[in-house]
Amino acid sequence: RRPMNAFIIFSKRHRPLVHQKYPNQDNRTVSKILGEWWYSLKSHEKKEYHDLANQ
Repeated sequence: RRPMNAFIIFSKRHRPLVHQKYPNQDNRTVSKILGEWWYSLKSHEKKEYHDLANQ
């Protein structure tokens, strides 16, 4: 079994927040926003998700 990707973990946690903040957006737009949020994180913020992915 492949370990879960850090971005997937981030997305699962933040997708409801994106839907709340930007109601009525399609999944493609929500995914794009999640990608922008992910790339704006500092490396120490991403580390939490990489650690979870490696568990």
